[in-house]
Amino acid sequence: GKNIILVKSSEKTTEELLAELRKNSAVLSASPNYKIRLSRTPNDPYYTSGQQWGMTAIRVPTAWDRSVGSTSVYAVVIDSGIRYDHPDLTANMGTDLEGNYGYDFHNGDTNPMDDNGHGTHVAGIIGAKGNNGIGVAGVNWNVKLLAVKVLGSNGSGDIYNLVSGLEYVTDQKRRGLNIRVANMSLGVWLNSSIANDAAAINAMNTACQAVSNQGVILAVASGNEYQNIDNPFFPYEGKLPYPASFRHANMITVTAINSSYRR
Repeated sequence: GKNIILVKSSEKTTEELLAELRKNSAVLSASPNYKIRLSRTPNDPYYTSGQQWGMTAIRVPTAWDRSVGSTSVYAVVIDSGIRYDHPDLTANMGTDLEGNYGYDFHNGDTNPMDDNGHGTHVAGIIGAKGNNGIGVAGVNWNVKLLAVKVLGSNGSGDIYNLVSGLEYVTDQKRRGLNIRVANMSLGVWLNSSIANDAAAINAMNTACQAVSNQGVILAVASGNEYQNIDNPFFPYEGKLPYPASFRHANMITVTAINSSYRR
């Protein structure tokens, strides 16, 4: 003896219609006709096979139900460059205001091609094209990736190139490029009580603060040394990792976890 009925009105708002229906003693309950949708699950093989356990660890699938990113947003990868012709990345590569995929401060040119692999790996986590049936799914299925190469083929670089890369990000943002986040999965352990180290720390700190002041989120790796970076133990006593140890308004220092979700 119960019926479920869809009631529509061209004269009343949803709230007004609900209030009227709920006053009717013949109405057991009334609710809006809420929209439902598919839960977004990408078909990328590394995700469907469970190898991208990190996405579940940081609860990205919940975020995907709200948004899978935007091609109007730029994410900068400050690393060993990006293999911008990679089939899982090419659709999400962006260009700077000069029309380049970014800049190579290690070699001093406008070709930030990755010759190490680390930067491409990081770029894939941030923005590999999702639900395209190949490779991995990035946190953002849609995004504009910009490569800032500060590390060479052996995975090392220097502070001058890092600071130059950060200044490049600040300049591009100030001139109108919609850079919202920059990632640095790199660092160096330094002792602030040593004059040379202190000067290097100051240079990095100034460059990081300039990026932060532009409203760009800086995501920085704390390292894989299994250290409490506020109180490191052997062999890092007296030192701290930089730029991970800086504290700026728009800076996030990120720790590493394993597949058991342990730090």
